[in-house]
Amino acid sequence: MYLWSENSNNLKYIDDWEFAKEVNKINAGTINVCMEQCNSGGFIDNLEADNRVIVTACKHDEGAEAMPPDYLYSEFTYHWISAVTGATPDGTNVDADTNNDGFVSMREAFDYAESHDTRPETPQYSSTPYELGEKLTLLGILPTISGQSTICNQSTYTIANFPTGASVIWSASNNRLQVISGQGTSSAVFKKNGNGSCTIEANISVAGATIPLEKTVWVGVPAQPTTNPSGYPVIELGLHSILTINISSAPGALGGSYIWDISGSIENISSGGNHCVVEAMSYGSGSYSVKSTNNCGTSVSGGGGVYVVQGGGGPKSVNLYPNPSDNCITVDITYLADKINTVQLENNNYQIQLWQSHNLIKTINTKSLKTEIPISSLKQGYYYVVVIIKGKKYKQHFFKE
Repeated sequence: MYLWSENSNNLKYIDDWEFAKEVNKINAGTINVCMEQCNSGGFIDNLEADNRVIVTACKHDEGAEAMPPDYLYSEFTYHWISAVTGATPDGTNVDADTNNDGFVSMREAFDYAESHDTRPETPQYSSTPYELGEKLTLLGILPTISGQSTICNQSTYTIANFPTGASVIWSASNNRLQVISGQGTSSAVFKKNGNGSCTIEANISVAGATIPLEKTVWVGVPAQPTTNPSGYPVIELGLHSILTINISSAPGALGGSYIWDISGSIENISSGGNHCVVEAMSYGSGSYSVKSTNNCGTSVSGGGGVYVVQGGGGPKSVNLYPNPSDNCITVDITYLADKINTVQLENNNYQIQLWQSHNLIKTINTKSLKTEIPISSLKQGYYYVVVIIKGKKYKQHFFKE
């Protein structure tokens, strides 16, 4: 990098390792470096260190381009400076604050400059640690509110990177929380007044500026979960049909678990995470419900009802086992052998089809009453088998683990 000199016959330069050596002498919590010179990307490997963000106009083997039409500015740094200051040199407003927190981070400034750079150069970015550039601004690292995401009774919240000489006013967005101590300091205690979502707010005043901070938390046990389908009105099912029930919302669960309750004419085939799969096992009414949990307790139940109608099935005509399975399943038509002429089954092939959704995966022609099908190569999910005997079809579902 050439150093400034009015005497073009006596130009001096500094190597990347020499420049890095001088930067290392600076005693600072964080350092941001923005370089516009040709080959500036070659400085990154020497400058990289903890708590530094480095941006350059180009790669190590590229020239840095001036900005047309008058070429008064470097293209990349023109846009980078416009991003961090909020305006171009002629006063045109620039908004590089993509997350709308009121500040332009070093990452946002780089992204803005890179996206507006139209010259044949490749801007470079380095942040150590990676997330530093998303928090670092020209004012330093932005303060944030830290603390639990769920409040069961009361909890303490602290402003990280609280500016020296600053004051703060704590508040809550609704009456579900109230400040009981710490007002005006960097840590405050909030007490639970109700259940539901609430936003903790901190307005920091420093050097004539106001920095608004927010953290949304859940207060108390989760709200009632809802399902899809809802079960209202009651869902009609045919015998041995399969129904997948998904949790469509579970406010306040925040990574908690779910408790399913299946009763009546339906049976729980499998449940995990935010869904449950049931099979209609007998005629008449059935119901399903689910509760969600967090570290404060358990919600009230949400769910609905089903009604299994006449007109199909009876006992399972085709048995699949084990179900679920991760290696192979056995297709057992022994029950059919009692209903259909056994001689016909022994002397004539019948067909087994393996399906997933609308995709036929495999076809097997056999005479055996019990047929093993390897499934270890299948992806996890729901599948079904169709048995075709003399033109009649019999269908059963299974789950591949």
